[in-house]
Amino acid sequence: MLAHRDAWGPEQAPSRAALTRLTAEESKLHRALGSDICGSCVRLEQEPIN
Repeated sequence: MLAHRDAWGPEQAPSRAALTRLTAEESKLHRALGSDICGSCVRLEQEPIN
C-alpha cells in the first residue's frame, strides 16, 4: 500500500467492521487504516495499479 501512495484517495464511508479472514499483515494494515495512521480516511484506488 505504501508503495502506491499516488493511488490513495479519500474514503467517504470508512468501515470499522471486524474482518476475520485477513492475514496477519492485512489485519495490521486494516487496523492502521482504521486508526488514521496513514492519514484521515485513506482509500487505495486499485484500478490504476498495474
